[in-house]
Amino acid sequence: AIAVRDQHTADMVYEITGVLPQVVLDPTLLLDSNEYPIVENVKERNYVLVYGYSFSEKERQVIQQYATKNNLRTVSIGLLNSWCDKNIAATVEEFLGYVSKAHCVFTSTFHGTIFSIIFQKQFVTFARNNYKVLDLLEKLELLDRNASKTLENFDRLADDCINYAVVNEKIRKLRECANLYLTNNSK
Repeated sequence: AIAVRDQHTADMVYEITGVLPQVVLDPTLLLDSNEYPIVENVKERNYVLVYGYSFSEKERQVIQQYATKNNLRTVSIGLLNSWCDKNIAATVEEFLGYVSKAHCVFTSTFHGTIFSIIFQKQFVTFARNNYKVLDLLEKLELLDRNASKTLENFDRLADDCINYAVVNEKIRKLRECANLYLTNNSK
Protein backbone atom coordinates (compact mmCIF):
# COMPACT_ATOMS: atom_id res chain seq x y z
CA ALA A 1 0.00 0.00 0.00
CA ILE A 2 1.33 3.41 -0.91
CA ALA A 3 -0.14 6.67 0.36
CA VAL A 4 1.02 10.20 -0.34
CA ARG A 5 -0.16 13.62 0.83
CA ASP A 6 -0.49 15.47 -2.46
CA GLN A 7 -1.32 14.89 -6.12
CA HIS A 8 2.11 15.95 -7.39
CA THR A 9 3.79 13.21 -5.34
CA ALA A 10 1.09 10.72 -6.44
CA ASP A 11 1.90 11.51 -10.06
CA MET A 12 5.64 10.98 -9.45
CA VAL A 13 5.06 7.68 -7.63
CA TYR A 14 2.84 6.47 -10.46
CA GLU A 15 5.41 7.49 -13.08
CA ILE A 16 8.20 5.64 -11.26
CA THR A 17 6.33 2.53 -10.06
CA GLY A 18 3.26 2.21 -12.23
CA VAL A 19 1.26 1.97 -8.99
CA LEU A 20 -1.43 4.58 -8.39
CA PRO A 21 -1.01 5.63 -4.73
CA GLN A 22 -3.80 6.79 -2.47
CA VAL A 23 -3.75 10.54 -1.77
CA VAL A 24 -4.55 11.06 1.91
CA LEU A 25 -4.60 13.98 4.29
CA ASP A 26 -1.24 15.24 5.51
CA PRO A 27 -0.45 13.59 8.88
CA THR A 28 -0.25 16.95 10.68
CA LEU A 29 -3.99 17.38 10.06
CA LEU A 30 -4.83 14.03 11.64
CA LEU A 31 -4.56 15.75 15.03
CA ASP A 32 -6.70 18.53 16.47
CA SER A 33 -5.03 21.71 17.70
CA ASN A 34 -5.49 20.66 21.34
CA GLU A 35 -3.43 17.51 20.69
CA TYR A 36 -0.30 19.52 19.88
CA PRO A 37 2.09 20.50 22.68
CA ILE A 38 2.27 24.28 22.69
CA VAL A 39 3.91 26.85 24.93
CA GLU A 40 1.01 28.89 26.30
CA ASN A 41 3.00 31.76 27.81
CA VAL A 42 4.04 33.48 24.61
CA LYS A 43 5.94 36.64 25.56
CA GLU A 44 4.86 38.73 22.57
CA ARG A 45 1.52 40.49 22.29
CA ASN A 46 -0.14 42.20 19.33
CA TYR A 47 1.95 40.74 16.56
CA VAL A 48 1.79 39.21 13.13
CA LEU A 49 3.84 36.09 12.76
CA VAL A 50 6.20 35.88 9.80
CA TYR A 51 7.40 32.40 8.89
CA GLY A 52 9.17 31.91 5.62
CA TYR A 53 12.48 31.37 3.90
CA SER A 54 12.32 34.30 1.56
CA PHE A 55 9.99 37.16 0.83
CA SER A 56 10.27 39.56 -2.08
CA GLU A 57 10.80 43.23 -1.39
CA LYS A 58 7.16 43.94 -2.29
CA GLU A 59 5.94 41.14 0.00
CA ARG A 60 8.03 42.57 2.85
CA GLN A 61 6.59 46.01 2.21
CA VAL A 62 2.95 44.91 2.31
CA ILE A 63 3.52 42.86 5.47
CA GLN A 64 5.23 45.79 7.19
CA GLN A 65 2.55 48.23 6.02
CA TYR A 66 -0.21 45.93 7.28
CA ALA A 67 1.51 45.60 10.67
CA THR A 68 2.07 49.36 10.99
CA LYS A 69 -1.51 50.18 9.94
CA ASN A 70 -2.85 47.77 12.59
CA ASN A 71 -0.38 48.67 15.38
CA LEU A 72 1.15 45.20 15.29
CA ARG A 73 4.76 44.09 15.56
CA THR A 74 6.30 41.75 13.02
CA VAL A 75 7.75 38.66 14.67
CA SER A 76 9.75 36.18 12.60
CA ILE A 77 10.09 32.77 14.15
CA GLY A 78 12.58 30.03 13.40
CA LEU A 79 13.98 31.75 10.32
CA LEU A 80 15.92 35.00 10.16
CA ASN A 81 13.99 37.80 8.51
CA SER A 82 16.08 40.82 9.50
CA TRP A 83 13.38 43.25 8.31
CA CYS A 84 11.02 42.09 11.09
CA ASP A 85 10.77 43.84 14.46
CA LYS A 86 11.87 40.69 16.26
CA ASN A 87 13.41 37.34 15.31
CA ILE A 88 12.96 34.34 17.59
CA ALA A 89 14.68 30.97 17.57
CA ALA A 90 12.10 28.52 18.85
CA THR A 91 11.44 24.96 19.84
CA VAL A 92 8.53 23.19 18.13
CA GLU A 93 6.32 23.88 21.16
CA GLU A 94 7.24 27.58 21.12
CA PHE A 95 6.65 27.80 17.37
CA LEU A 96 3.16 26.33 17.83
CA GLY A 97 2.46 28.70 20.73
CA TYR A 98 3.42 31.71 18.64
CA VAL A 99 1.25 30.55 15.75
CA SER A 100 -1.72 30.01 18.07
CA LYS A 101 -1.44 33.49 19.63
CA ALA A 102 -0.68 35.53 16.47
CA HIS A 103 -3.09 38.16 15.16
CA CYS A 104 -2.43 36.61 11.75
CA VAL A 105 0.30 34.66 10.00
CA PHE A 106 2.25 35.53 6.85
CA THR A 107 4.12 32.53 5.50
CA SER A 108 5.80 31.07 2.46
CA THR A 109 6.00 27.53 3.83
CA PHE A 110 3.90 24.40 4.02
CA HIS A 111 4.14 24.14 7.80
CA GLY A 112 3.36 27.82 8.29
CA THR A 113 0.24 27.33 6.16
CA ILE A 114 -0.88 24.07 7.71
CA PHE A 115 -0.41 25.19 11.33
CA SER A 116 -2.24 28.44 10.58
CA ILE A 117 -5.15 26.26 9.49
CA ILE A 118 -4.86 23.91 12.48
CA PHE A 119 -4.93 26.85 14.91
CA GLN A 120 -7.65 28.59 12.87
CA LYS A 121 -5.66 31.76 12.25
CA GLN A 122 -6.14 34.39 9.64
CA PHE A 123 -3.25 33.85 7.28
CA VAL A 124 -1.77 34.80 3.96
CA THR A 125 0.56 32.43 2.19
CA PHE A 126 3.01 33.15 -0.57
CA ALA A 127 2.85 29.63 -1.99
CA ARG A 128 4.44 30.49 -5.34
CA ASN A 129 4.90 27.07 -6.98
CA ASN A 130 4.90 25.01 -3.78
CA TYR A 131 2.75 22.10 -4.92
CA LYS A 132 2.20 20.82 -1.35
CA VAL A 133 0.79 24.18 -0.22
CA LEU A 134 -1.27 24.66 -3.38
CA ASP A 135 -2.68 21.12 -3.13
CA LEU A 136 -3.65 21.68 0.51
CA LEU A 137 -5.26 25.05 -0.25
CA GLU A 138 -7.20 23.51 -3.13
CA LYS A 139 -8.47 20.60 -1.01
CA LEU A 140 -9.70 23.01 1.66
CA GLU A 141 -11.00 25.58 -0.86
CA LEU A 142 -8.59 28.20 0.45
CA LEU A 143 -6.74 29.04 -2.76
CA ASP A 144 -7.74 32.68 -2.27
CA ARG A 145 -5.30 32.82 0.72
CA ASN A 146 -2.39 32.60 -1.73
CA ALA A 147 -1.01 36.08 -2.39
CA SER A 148 1.71 34.92 -4.77
CA LYS A 149 -0.08 36.09 -7.90
CA THR A 150 -1.08 39.56 -6.77
CA LEU A 151 -0.64 41.82 -3.76
CA GLU A 152 -3.32 44.31 -4.83
CA ASN A 153 -5.87 43.24 -2.21
CA PHE A 154 -3.39 42.25 0.48
CA ASP A 155 -5.06 44.12 3.37
CA ARG A 156 -8.47 42.71 2.47
CA LEU A 157 -7.00 39.24 2.23
CA ALA A 158 -5.24 39.55 5.60
CA ASP A 159 -8.43 40.81 7.27
CA ASP A 160 -10.97 38.63 5.42
CA CYS A 161 -12.27 36.11 7.95
CA ILE A 162 -11.85 32.48 7.03
CA ASN A 163 -14.96 30.40 7.60
CA TYR A 164 -13.33 27.71 9.70
CA ALA A 165 -16.63 25.87 10.19
CA VAL A 166 -16.53 25.01 6.48
CA VAL A 167 -12.78 24.29 6.51
CA ASN A 168 -13.06 22.06 9.57
CA GLU A 169 -15.84 20.05 7.98
CA LYS A 170 -13.64 19.45 4.93
CA ILE A 171 -10.78 18.40 7.22
CA ARG A 172 -13.12 16.07 9.14
CA LYS A 173 -14.14 14.28 5.94
CA LEU A 174 -10.55 14.04 4.67
CA ARG A 175 -9.45 12.80 8.11
CA GLU A 176 -12.09 10.05 8.01
CA CYS A 177 -10.80 8.88 4.62
CA ALA A 178 -7.18 8.95 5.79
CA ASN A 179 -7.93 7.08 9.01
CA LEU A 180 -9.94 4.47 7.10
CA TYR A 181 -7.05 4.01 4.67
CA LEU A 182 -4.54 3.66 7.52
CA THR A 183 -6.79 1.20 9.38
CA ASN A 184 -7.34 -0.92 6.27
CA ASN A 185 -3.66 -0.98 5.35
CA SER A 186 -1.89 -1.44 8.68
CA LYS A 187 -0.68 -4.86 9.69
